[in-house]
Amino acid sequence: FIEVDGGQNGVIEATDNGQLLKYQNYWRGIYFTRCDNIKVRNISFLNMYVRSNGDSNGYCTGINFDNVGPDCSVEVCYFTYAFSGLYAYFQGTTGSNLTFSNNKTLYCADLMVLGDGNAGSKWNGVTISGNYYDHSEVWGDAANRVHAEGIHLYAVNSSASSINGVMIDSNYFGPYTSGIHTTAHIYLDGNIIGSPLITN
Repeated sequence: FIEVDGGQNGVIEATDNGQLLKYQNYWRGIYFTRCDNIKVRNISFLNMYVRSNGDSNGYCTGINFDNVGPDCSVEVCYFTYAFSGLYAYFQGTTGSNLTFSNNKTLYCADLMVLGDGNAGSKWNGVTISGNYYDHSEVWGDAANRVHAEGIHLYAVNSSASSINGVMIDSNYFGPYTSGIHTTAHIYLDGNIIGSPLITN
């Protein structure tokens, strides 16, 4: 069991990382690999990479879940200038019960991404609710084809891969979220199973 709770003022911040700043480094605010029963809440992930149009760098994330196990949640977190608030991928068939709720992203390409890491991978149970996503326009330039999707779920490595039991509910997509290469605010790619979309 791993719990990271920022309390009232928890902050993880890159203070000088970005296209016009001193450093142009790829990094993550928190990185989990091969863990289960993870809870992250009440943390602000600020300025992971302050990106401008035309920049080919900047693929930093607030939180990375790398092949994690069951029962993971990210709640009441705030993300600015990251490629994605949460980027998660799974391998095998043991992944289940991911909750991403009541989070806010500004100037991020994606609110959250969940995808299969290899053929035949399965994840069961995803709840994405009550999140706020706006100002992804800094990722939408013609030179660098970043697909700013908002919510992106994919199970594409084989026909046996799947994400099951999906619920996407009551998320807000602001007016500044349509870039040149945006596919959809909610992009479900491959074998996604459930009745996922309600009142977004």
